[in-house]
Amino acid sequence: MKSWKKQRSDLLGALGAKVFKRGVSGLEKAATTGQYQYPTGIFYGGAAYEEPVEKLLSRMDEWVKEYETVVHIDIHTGLGPAEQLWLQVPHSDPRKEKELQKQFAHPEVNDVQKTNVREIKGEDAEYVKDVYSRRYPDKYIFSCLLEFGTIGNRLPDQMRALDIVVHENQYYWYGAKKEADARELQKEFHQLFDPPKESWRQAVLKKGKAGFDLVLEKEAGVQLVKK
Repeated sequence: MKSWKKQRSDLLGALGAKVFKRGVSGLEKAATTGQYQYPTGIFYGGAAYEEPVEKLLSRMDEWVKEYETVVHIDIHTGLGPAEQLWLQVPHSDPRKEKELQKQFAHPEVNDVQKTNVREIKGEDAEYVKDVYSRRYPDKYIFSCLLEFGTIGNRLPDQMRALDIVVHENQYYWYGAKKEADARELQKEFHQLFDPPKESWRQAVLKKGKAGFDLVLEKEAGVQLVKK
């Protein structure tokens, strides 16, 4: 990998020019969706399940068949307003978005969205909802995603996130000429998903607990013991 500063300047300039000519939809798709065509490209889903996914799926049937109501909660950090929690429900859920927003209204949940996550290839919540609803049609299957924002979702934030991901991918495949560039890149990549600010960590703990409690209470009628 060449000098990161030079490559970053070139890439951000090219991204800005593309957005100016064609709008932000292409940038949003590149920054958020997976793909299975280019093995050395960003967000490549691979040719087989990774070990943790394989182990999870091997146990899911065993768990699901034991219960009439199944609640699956996926947890992500990444693109989105920092210190805010989004609750996202798969496209396959039969309820309208306004109904879901009313169902999950809570001071600690900043937004509730029904997203067409079929566009995000490999999305866990959509997979669980689709597969196990078909496999066990007599059971109630609810799946959702709790997304904790880290850097924002404005256009400059999306460009910065894509810049970091592209260069981390290049570093993975081709290495870096300067060790200092490698260290700085790895630091920024880590912070893209796990910011070091204590306020962010405390917000995740507070909002995450509220999100878990809310989903379990509304979808399964379960109230966790509060200490």
